Amino acid sequence: MKKKQTLYEWLTKKFVLNIRNSENMALIKTFKISWAKILVVFFVLFLVISLLNFFIFNFMTGYASEKLKVESNFKINTILLLNKIDSLETEVAHKDSFILRFQNILKLN
Repeated sequence: MKKKQTLYEWLTKKFVLNIRNSENMALIKTFKISWAKILVVFFVLFLVISLLNFFIFNFMTGYASEKLKVESNFKINTILLLNKIDSLETEVAHKDSFILRFQNILKLN
């Protein structure tokens, strides 16, 4: 009967990866790897990519919110300026109508 392999044995079982020259089959480099090393490398890569993503996202949202604040302040100031111009126009129109009515009253007398 075959003995069951434990998780520890599975993670620590060593494999040898040989890199050879294709012309003469000379050994160039040898790597000793295990599943634990592979998992650690992938976990570190995942953490690095996640941290980069986090910092880039925070930078972009901060930049976008500042840009939106500037644009909204500009729009608010434009609307307020237009409202002031409109109110000045109505005041001038009221003043002109008052002067015309006053001149009509003077002409009647």
